[in-house]
Amino acid sequence: MLVEFAGVPGSGKTTATKRLAQRLIDAKITVESAEEIAKQAPEDTNLPRYLRAHPDRLLLHRYVRFKRRNPRIDELALDAFEATPIRHLLFSLMAASHQVVRDNEDPRKIAVQDEGFVSHAVAMFLDRSEPDHFDEFV
Repeated sequence: MLVEFAGVPGSGKTTATKRLAQRLIDAKITVESAEEIAKQAPEDTNLPRYLRAHPDRLLLHRYVRFKRRNPRIDELALDAFEATPIRHLLFSLMAASHQVVRDNEDPRKIAVQDEGFVSHAVAMFLDRSEPDHFDEFV
């Protein structure tokens, strides 16, 4: 299970994440950070070698998996960031990293994240001058 805290800077996400993690640990529940999950992700031997041997290609593969599982979110991002390709690229990288965590989470453990995909995606959408797609995204 992945628990992610989202909020504006200074709202207490990190404090809440640490407190939750400590309470879960006190209750004898295994807790991992999303970053730990991504770092420990086993190599997917079902993938072709040309993907496994190149981290950039593997990241692209993860992004494609995210797009397939979340087509509407990706469609909104494409539309929202059409005029700013660098923002869409950043969104794509965040989505790919998020997919690594989703693909490798252990159902016997709880992963906690104080600023992850949701926080960053919302911030990117909020930063737009025309937030017409934001309501649909959330």
